[in-house]
Amino acid sequence: MATVNLSMSSDTTASLASQPYDTEASAEQPWVNTKCESSPLINVIQYLNNDTPYEIRLRSLHDSDIEIRSVDGFVFQLHRGVLGVASGAFPGCEMDTGGEVVQLTEPADVLGILFAFLYPKAHPDLHGESFLTVAAVAEAAGKYEVFSAVAICNERLVMISATLPHFARAPLLSVMEKLPQSYMLPWARYHEAWRSLFKDLTLYVRKLRLTSVRCHSSFGHSASDQICEICVASTKIVITHIEEMDTLASLHDALRLPNTKYLKPLLTCCRHQSGHHYDSMGCEKPTCPFVDDITALCLSKMETIPSFASFLGLKL
Repeated sequence: MATVNLSMSSDTTASLASQPYDTEASAEQPWVNTKCESSPLINVIQYLNNDTPYEIRLRSLHDSDIEIRSVDGFVFQLHRGVLGVASGAFPGCEMDTGGEVVQLTEPADVLGILFAFLYPKAHPDLHGESFLTVAAVAEAAGKYEVFSAVAICNERLVMISATLPHFARAPLLSVMEKLPQSYMLPWARYHEAWRSLFKDLTLYVRKLRLTSVRCHSSFGHSASDQICEICVASTKIVITHIEEMDTLASLHDALRLPNTKYLKPLLTCCRHQSGHHYDSMGCEKPTCPFVDDITALCLSKMETIPSFASFLGLKL
């Protein structure tokens, strides 16, 4: 079972009894404007603003008997009895901290959400929180055995993961630096799955036989057809463009309707080089058949990539 490291801060923090409390802090908001020793006050009580019935109001702020400091310097004034009952790792009433501050390694915005799950009131639903924030809260909840937070975090991660494919194409290191440690390996695997998809598209083009003449004289081609340099250049531009798209919605639109605003400005084909973009019936010619093949291949491979929630082992 995980336990909190009770090594105290090295500075000379005064005892709880000697510290003045903000008279505007309510029982539902036990750490409003209390202390912030190294950084500006962080709004960590956004989930604790709703009133609760009188019978479940928390003990007075003056009864707070433990201080916990975040890694960025915010000091939470809490209750050991609540921590001991609602978590498996925080010190309970049986363990005396001697009035010293308990130092944790998580930032205040993460701890503020986590501590909101400990007290007897409506828990945060985490709607509107970013993936990185929810992931950090989920890891902290597992670390400190706040099981009431674990289920909600997992539920939100499952929902958020549906929007992540475009995020997976961001530079790997820039994302890894912000992720909790337990999420790094799953994210690396998820990131690689998307990178492999676009590598496969490029490999498909490389395997086509190159011809020095135009490869299209009609509206179709067989799998054994050769590809000319004009169409090779077009396919490479399209692959690069769809890989850089920043939303899943625009990616789907571009793949399903490549002859629209998403890809149309990029599309060239050897049969268009003569300036004839319309057929004998006056209809606009379709996209390059090789581009059609690439978009269809991309869509089919996207369906095989598991969600990030699956890489985390969460049930969908």
